[in-house]
Amino acid sequence: MTLAAIDRPALDPMTVLVVDDTPTNRIITASVLKKSVKVLEAGNGPDAIALTRLHRPELILLDVMMPGMDGFEVARRLREDPETRDVPIIFVTAMTDHESHIRGLALGALDFLHKPINTDVLRVRVLNALEREQLRRESELYQRQLRDSLERLARHSSMLEAIFDHPGEAHLVLDEQLAIVKVNQLGQDWLQALGSRSVRKLDDLQLTTLEGQPISAQDFPRGPATFECRLGDDMPMALAAAVRPFTDQEGRSFRMLSLRDISDRMLAQQQLIEAQRAKLQIAADIQSQLLFGLPPQNLRGISLACHSEGSEGIAGDFYHFQRFNDHTVDLLTGDVMGKGIAAALIAAGVKSAYEQSLIKLISDQQFSGAPPSVQAIVNTMHADLMPELQRLGRFVTLTLLRVNRKTHCVTWVNAGHTPTLLGRAGSGQVLELLGDNLPLGVLPSERYVEHQTPMRDGDALLLFSDGLSESVNRQGEQFGMERIKALLKTGLLRAAYPTMLLNSLRSVVHDHTDFSVTRDDSTVVVLKFTPDDERCINPGSDCVERHLDLPRELGELTPLRRAIEASCDDMPEDYTQMLTLAVFEAATNIIRHTPEKLKRTHVTTVIRRCAQGVTVELIHEGQAFVPSGPASPDFSGNSFGGFGLYIIENAVDSVEYKAPMPGLASISLFKRFPGAGDASAA
Repeated sequence: MTLAAIDRPALDPMTVLVVDDTPTNRIITASVLKKSVKVLEAGNGPDAIALTRLHRPELILLDVMMPGMDGFEVARRLREDPETRDVPIIFVTAMTDHESHIRGLALGALDFLHKPINTDVLRVRVLNALEREQLRRESELYQRQLRDSLERLARHSSMLEAIFDHPGEAHLVLDEQLAIVKVNQLGQDWLQALGSRSVRKLDDLQLTTLEGQPISAQDFPRGPATFECRLGDDMPMALAAAVRPFTDQEGRSFRMLSLRDISDRMLAQQQLIEAQRAKLQIAADIQSQLLFGLPPQNLRGISLACHSEGSEGIAGDFYHFQRFNDHTVDLLTGDVMGKGIAAALIAAGVKSAYEQSLIKLISDQQFSGAPPSVQAIVNTMHADLMPELQRLGRFVTLTLLRVNRKTHCVTWVNAGHTPTLLGRAGSGQVLELLGDNLPLGVLPSERYVEHQTPMRDGDALLLFSDGLSESVNRQGEQFGMERIKALLKTGLLRAAYPTMLLNSLRSVVHDHTDFSVTRDDSTVVVLKFTPDDERCINPGSDCVERHLDLPRELGELTPLRRAIEASCDDMPEDYTQMLTLAVFEAATNIIRHTPEKLKRTHVTTVIRRCAQGVTVELIHEGQAFVPSGPASPDFSGNSFGGFGLYIIENAVDSVEYKAPMPGLASISLFKRFPGAGDASAA
């Protein structure tokens, strides 16, 4: 080995302490070593001990013969100190006797160098000693790191075992083929609860989503994932699942499936949802009574229908009716910015402000004898509401509309609300009744101005909030104003009653949104001018027609019975009874088959009496029903509805199923008068 090969850069940062009482010896030694290592010097024993403790050199070249404290004493003291006992020492001495060597080796000496020193030998032995010391320290470091790693691994193993055996979770280890290779105690209990089913692979677990869709091996996550599931039909409890991939010491891949029973949590969540839904329903019912009361009755020549639907169960939309006499009525409808309870409370305040403004103006003598003007009411409301609306940072769009059947006109103020649609009978023309005023709560100095236009028999007004026209489907397409106009025109041309227009519009909008897209609050009011009395279907004919709107409740059919009896008051009793039986059977079937989403809607009933007999038509939301064949009675009790159809078809002379308007279905029952000809009903 050459000296150049021994002079490795890795030794550069290492330190050698040279201890000798002769300065010349220290200078020679330092000059030989300083190119390869850092050199420290000490001229006596105490200084050597102090420098060793301070710098922890990798090697000490220690002279034996020194005055005061000799080299052997220095070595002894260094070996007694835990901080310095491992520092290697090479004794440098002129002594060659055997006893001195034994004493030095006993004190832990690594080697001896004899004076006079050969510089080449000095350099080689020092570098060899430093290399051994470096290897020793690296070995000691590696052993310490290995010991720490083993301790951590032991702790982690204990932790993993504790996690795996946790009594609150079932853990299953799956190999690459998704075979079950290890299961903890809870997992074994659950697998045993699956009955006689053999469970060896993932597919044997029959995992499904909470909705019942199977989770196959192809769908099973390969990476970390969490989901909720069930273990087939045998264990209906809801489970939270977590998948964690890992690799063992041999490099094999596994996945651990952890399952935790969350049935109690799901039940609590469901109960919370139901409680919140119940609270919202109570609030909506209270709001319906306070803000959405029934339209006024006994209005001559005016027919009304209305509906409001809140996106959160409670609407910020509102409508209110004020009947002044049998031919004059105010209709207030509006929309509060925002949704939910806060918007509903403001809507209640707006309704209250209308009533207070009306009382205040009526008490003023200048309005004696006639209702206050529409614009006077809105301006008074604006003055009263403006400070509070500004404080809340809200505004209200509204339309106050007054219909006077005696003067055949409608007067309105539009405060930033959607335009009212006026449909002309006969032509089907649809006009927009606009206004140029701002919403309430925007500008304190705003002055509201009323407008007026004539109305004729058969004309209809359609008032709605933007939540209706802006209803969107899954593709983000709005329902739009043009669809509303087209539906109103269809209703005018078919002489539809307000409830028919309302139900058709609601049904078509719901079909557009597929009941799946959360819409804004929406309100619809339909008002129509009708003749003061029952009207003839065709001029010069003796046919008369009446209609009534029935709630979808079996206990609310008495008005229907009375209306049939009134239309058949001069007929034999069995005639009236058979017609009533058929109509009640049809109405009962409609009510019993009503889906939950339509239970608050009405069934429009139209009763027509002509020379040949009486026709009763029941019109409702839904698809037209057409029987597959002639009805035959089923007395076994194993089918539902067959016997009812048999009663209907044998109690009347003809049954017709129709779709009178988009989104509506009807059943029309005709019973011929005794002795009448075969002419069909009008």
